[in-house]
Amino acid sequence: NAERFAGKTLLRCAVVTSFADLRPVPGSDCIIFESDEFSREGTAALNFPVHFAGNVDVESLPGLKESGFAGAVALESVWNYADPLKAWRNLYGG
Repeated sequence: NAERFAGKTLLRCAVVTSFADLRPVPGSDCIIFESDEFSREGTAALNFPVHFAGNVDVESLPGLKESGFAGAVALESVWNYADPLKAWRNLYGG
């Protein structure tokens, strides 16, 4: 029975900080890779979803997609922006 919030199923994600630790984690739906750098070589051969967290902004999103990440986690780029709602809209086209 999946947990839900606001009508959406919540994912159980593990957080890793190095390419050496990128592997499936039992009980997790995905991996969040928290780093200041990303590499196509690091994610291209993986058979599970990896989401990138670290310096995510409008300019970095196309590169993340090309690098094989399943998604991105944008926290600081929204929280630290002078207008967080505007930053969120810029990222998600809202």
